[in-house]
Amino acid sequence: MNTIKTELIRLGIDPSMISDEALVRLKTVCTKKETLATFQKSYADAVTEHDLLADAAADLAHRASVTLLSLAKLPAPPKRGFSSACVRMLTNISAARDGVLAEQMCELAVLRDRLDQGRQARLTLAKERSLLHLASLLYKTEFPLPCEEELVLLFGDAPKAELLRLSALLCETEAYLIDLALSTARVAKRIDSGVESPTEYGRLIEGARIRLHDAALAAEHIRKEIDHVKIHTCS
Repeated sequence: MNTIKTELIRLGIDPSMISDEALVRLKTVCTKKETLATFQKSYADAVTEHDLLADAAADLAHRASVTLLSLAKLPAPPKRGFSSACVRMLTNISAARDGVLAEQMCELAVLRDRLDQGRQARLTLAKERSLLHLASLLYKTEFPLPCEEELVLLFGDAPKAELLRLSALLCETEAYLIDLALSTARVAKRIDSGVESPTEYGRLIEGARIRLHDAALAAEHIRKEIDHVKIHTCS
């Protein structure tokens, strides 16, 4: 331990700035050649997991876009029997909301957990890289290590931001579908009772189509951004 501290002082590094645990680990790094190989494998595994996570997130965003486009294909206002037509439409919306949309939101939660685990793994890699860098200075040998910028990008803020955007989009869509169901049922009832004009139903349906179509485009844009993040990370 004293030798390690002496060498650090020689390099102009204050050993007191490094924890005893890290100093012990540094001593291990300096005496075991397989440490570098272990780090390189861990880094390669992290890059692979990052890419798999990006692929899964991009696929989920694309499937969410397809789901939203399907929901946007709302039926045209019927000439009569508004209430019965509404019941069928609302049943389909409810089934999609409680089925495929709910499943996608669960998938998204799993991906966010994987991202958090990856960010923890990145912190461990960053600490190990710092020790290996110090060891390379002590050895006066250049170790093939990833640069700090690469580690920052790995499971970084960009994929986290895109997953948060997708999460917000799906949550907002779920809330909107609930509100649409209530609004549509109320309007259809008023039309069947002659209180409301059928044109009001048409405006409601057209507004819903536009809203869901825009949400689908937003989900597809998120998919493209996730692909962009993957291409520019650890490339």
